[in-house]
Amino acid sequence: MRSKNTDTYESQNRSFRYTLLAILGVLIVVAILAYAMRSMNGGNTPGTQDPMNLGAMENPTGTGGGQPGDRQDVNVSQQVPSDIPSVDSRDTAEDSAPTEGGGSAKDGWTPPVESSKILKEFSTETPVYSKTLEQYVVHTGMDFEVPADTQVKAVREGTVTAVYEDDTMGITIEIDHGNGLKSKYANLSTMEMVEEGDVVKQGQVISGVGNTALFETLDPEHLHFELWKDGQTVDPAEFF
Repeated sequence: MRSKNTDTYESQNRSFRYTLLAILGVLIVVAILAYAMRSMNGGNTPGTQDPMNLGAMENPTGTGGGQPGDRQDVNVSQQVPSDIPSVDSRDTAEDSAPTEGGGSAKDGWTPPVESSKILKEFSTETPVYSKTLEQYVVHTGMDFEVPADTQVKAVREGTVTAVYEDDTMGITIEIDHGNGLKSKYANLSTMEMVEEGDVVKQGQVISGVGNTALFETLDPEHLHFELWKDGQTVDPAEFF
């Protein structure tokens, strides 16, 4: 005859096996559900999600035609406004088309600024008085009185040969027009619109009027403009 203890032991073994089977079944169901959810989410594994939505931060405007989260380049020029329209000689033909300026010009020359008021004329024989230096000095160019940030244009087509900041005349741009002719624009506001080697068109905006000329800081806002022929300064009034 089977003892009562034997029956109790076998009953406990069966209960233990049933419990293990139940636990195993639950684990299998959980694994199946986890796999199904991962498949529905596109196969992403834990840790590959973007809980901070960094992709959206890279494309804050939502433009550019890419998918959400795709990295988009940020147009810095849209974030840094400027009072002077930026024209680069490497832009398209439409963007860099010559701008018709005011005033008059001879032989197809375009005035460097739209102004008919001459602050100082060209004078290399008779010195003119400088308020800044408090003395009489020769003046190798022509000063056009215009408000700050007035567009400065290339007087003729040519190649930019120098873009620099002069110790006395401030930000300066030089353009070679060929045949020994060179134009020089000083007291500018920026040197970021053209660079050395650029080919510019007649009437193209190359900078703006500033107040960077140390030797002319007490004069009204103006463009200091020079013309050179075969290495010698000439009177711009002969051309404008």
